[in-house]
Amino acid sequence: MHRAVFDRCMEIMSEKLHQDMCDLILPGKPVADVAPALIEKNVPQYLRYACRYWVDHLDKLSGDQREEVGLNDDGKVYAFLAEKLLFWLETMSLIQETPTMILILNRLQGLINSTRNHLLAALVYDAQRFLLRYRWIIERAPLQIYCSALIFSPMRSRVRSLFEGLIPSWITKNSNPIEAVTFSPHNNAILASTSCDGTLRIVTTQD
Repeated sequence: MHRAVFDRCMEIMSEKLHQDMCDLILPGKPVADVAPALIEKNVPQYLRYACRYWVDHLDKLSGDQREEVGLNDDGKVYAFLAEKLLFWLETMSLIQETPTMILILNRLQGLINSTRNHLLAALVYDAQRFLLRYRWIIERAPLQIYCSALIFSPMRSRVRSLFEGLIPSWITKNSNPIEAVTFSPHNNAILASTSCDGTLRIVTTQD
């Protein structure tokens, strides 16, 4: 039973998860300001279950079964994380399950045979670091995953290398590293960033 449920959870998440699940558009939009009905509409109960419990069902399988269902470097778990990790983090933030994400990633790391599957183990480890480092902003404004969190991630980060293309196009790229970024306090429509060379950029986040 657990194998079938795990497989179905992976199918659901792979099909349904995408960037900006609730069409919030504004990256600084606090999750506290998002209408519960909007979240319920875009993150229905079956998707919530899949996001919350897929590792629970994976954990119930034997070691051989985990390998068979894709807990390895070229399996479905790695493929899912490499494509959908940030969308999963965003969705879990929307349903206020950020603390649970930490536990899920910790549990997943414990299931991986890191000797045989070092690529998967390294990706999960980097995902753990990413979440712990940017938890404060992720759980308050989910779309900041694609702005502040990715921007400030180390260039060598596996998460950044996989998802750098999701950084909004309106964020001007500069050869000098960005040191700080902030949104306007009233409507989150203006972003200001500073670089180590002293460059100050002020851009609008609305069309």
